[in-house]
Amino acid sequence: MLCFRQRFLQTSNLFVLCSLLLAAGFMLQIKVLYNNYQKQLRLQEYKHRLNDVTETINSVEKLANYTSSLMKKLEMATKPYKFNKTRLKLV
Repeated sequence: MLCFRQRFLQTSNLFVLCSLLLAAGFMLQIKVLYNNYQKQLRLQEYKHRLNDVTETINSVEKLANYTSSLMKKLEMATKPYKFNKTRLKLV
């Protein structure tokens, strides 16, 4: 009877040990998956921020081009006039 009990305890201990090792392996895989998920989230956030920066740069470029065209129009409109310290004179 004692032999059967010892064998049962050994198989029980072996089963518990295998279960713990299996659980540890699953936990490591879950940790890797979670870290990859967090990395993916950070990359998506960086991509979103870069898209925002790109859109802002494009809008600033459009505004700069518009301002440049207005300055050229102003320059063309004031070209016939010569600036004097006292007044504008028609050339």
